[in-house]
Amino acid sequence: MPRLWRALVLGPVLFGFATTAHAQGEIDMDDTPQQPQQQPQPPTDQPAEQPDANQPVVKDPKVAKKWLQAADTLVRKGDQLTKQNKPADAKTQYDNAVTAYQKAMEASDDVTITYALAIAEDKAGNAPDAMKHLKALAAAQGMKPDLVKKAQAKLDELSMKVGLVTLQITPDGTQISLAGKVVGEAPMTEPLVLMPGTVTLSLAAVGYQPKDIELKIEAGSESERKIGLEPVPIVTKPVEQEQPETPVVEGPKKPNLMPIYIGGGATITFTIVATITGIMAVGEHSTYVDPMATKQERADAQSSGRTLAHVTDVCLVGAIGAAAFTTYWYLYKIKPQQSAQAERQALNRSKVDVVPWVQPQAGGLVAVGSF
Repeated sequence: MPRLWRALVLGPVLFGFATTAHAQGEIDMDDTPQQPQQQPQPPTDQPAEQPDANQPVVKDPKVAKKWLQAADTLVRKGDQLTKQNKPADAKTQYDNAVTAYQKAMEASDDVTITYALAIAEDKAGNAPDAMKHLKALAAAQGMKPDLVKKAQAKLDELSMKVGLVTLQITPDGTQISLAGKVVGEAPMTEPLVLMPGTVTLSLAAVGYQPKDIELKIEAGSESERKIGLEPVPIVTKPVEQEQPETPVVEGPKKPNLMPIYIGGGATITFTIVATITGIMAVGEHSTYVDPMATKQERADAQSSGRTLAHVTDVCLVGAIGAAAFTTYWYLYKIKPQQSAQAERQALNRSKVDVVPWVQPQAGGLVAVGSF
């Protein structure tokens, strides 16, 4: 009986537990919640990539919150590294935090993030940008008074860490660059905020000579500089006029006397040869007519005389031809050139004429001419 009683009592209880467990199992299988899609987490140790300027900025509070949390974490890490006397590593964390705060501001309409951004920039050693953001926050409409008060107090504190330089630059439109980055353009409406030390500003304007100026900045100082750029000098190059070529005036050519010399020489030579051969021919003729000469002597004299006579005739003809050529060259070549040359010389001579000069109360002679 006791065993039967126990079975009757425990049976329904165990059945109830089994039914409940089975039902719970069905509920778990049918109603398994979907895992929410994970948003990409912003990096905590490296700065996020800069957004493309051509892409529209998507406002998403959830994404902004993640970037804001990442930025706060980076600031805390930077503070810990600062306490550990690791300034270089700390600055890296602060720079990454600045990037994360900027991402948060892009994804959110919460202007109060600007204060946290300015604090991170100050810790990163970029007080000028921190002051710019604090000024924008203090001038914004609808800010809580306590936040504006904190921003103004921080702004006053930072103003003692930097130097303010008011620049008056001519001409207008001059670009002002610091370390290769354009920081303003003339005319400047606000002073430049610069870190203490020696800085070099580069000034450039179209049509003017570029100029570099060196400024010594002290913390908490305010200064004013007037700078003018010099125009680019215009170099005027005179136009060189080509000098006309002076024609070379050739003087009158002297007559060529060489043909005269040749012709005269030939005439004389032929004449001399003709004379000699003629005399020899006469001698041979005397032998030919001599009654005492033998027959052979007369035959030789006849032959030689005939040859000498022919040579004499040829020389006489040559002498006449050479004389005729010489005469022609002189009359028609040499003499006309000599006459022309004489006329030119006559024209080039100075001419002076004496002209009487008569006036009512005086008189005289005047020499007039060309020289």
